[in-house]
Amino acid sequence: MARAASLGKKTVENYFKQLCTLKKGTRVFFKAGNRIKCGIFEGVDKVGNQPAIRVNLRDKYNTTHLFIQKRALDVTIAPDQNISIPDRQVGRLVNTNREFIACLLENVTPAEFVASSCLECVIIGNIKWLQYEIENTVFALNKPSGKVIKGTLQDVLRVRRFLNNSPNFKIDIWPATKSLAEGIDKGENPVVIVFDGASSFLRWKDYCLDSNWVVLLDRTEPSYREAVEEFNNEYIQNRSGDALKLDLEGFPPGIELCAYKEACK
Repeated sequence: MARAASLGKKTVENYFKQLCTLKKGTRVFFKAGNRIKCGIFEGVDKVGNQPAIRVNLRDKYNTTHLFIQKRALDVTIAPDQNISIPDRQVGRLVNTNREFIACLLENVTPAEFVASSCLECVIIGNIKWLQYEIENTVFALNKPSGKVIKGTLQDVLRVRRFLNNSPNFKIDIWPATKSLAEGIDKGENPVVIVFDGASSFLRWKDYCLDSNWVVLLDRTEPSYREAVEEFNNEYIQNRSGDALKLDLEGFPPGIELCAYKEACK
């Protein structure tokens, strides 16, 4: 919710600059109405006196779309650069629970939120358990009219792994048990890494130094004490300033919380 609310002018500006530096021929997904299509990045053009990126559909009409800076979030770099582009594209409808998103993210336009893609966060943990919680736990929100709007975490998180290869994702989940967590070898640097469990933290923390961390530890885990000791060492050796005070209400009894900042590396 915080990341969705923080997509301000500077974020869009920086993302547009990133798109402008793509190599010609890079495959991208883009929003066309309420559908998502695939095209080829052809460089930077102009709309009036504004710079714009040019995307070609490579269809029989050689259709070209231009995206100025304020539409930057309508364009996403395709994670699979070997994807084939059909001669005639109908586009893929974006499935979304718009009412639930509108209730939860009051200052966000649901259509723009769903259509734009950016790897904001990665959870490293048990995929089966996380999928059940994200897709099957039902939440409800009350509208001022009294109407109850139901939804799941997947409506908002939009986990790439659970979207059947849809380009419109916000987070991803990497398994903690593989020899190399997916995405690390691709150089993906999400804003936040969530280590869901002691084994995730101990195994992958040294590979995720360019992201913010959220570390979740359970006292029943076999490696709990080792993970706590490692976390405390990180706190002692690398923190910048005093521990942070977080304004969080309603914490269940028995939960310990520590938050701190580190200097950029």
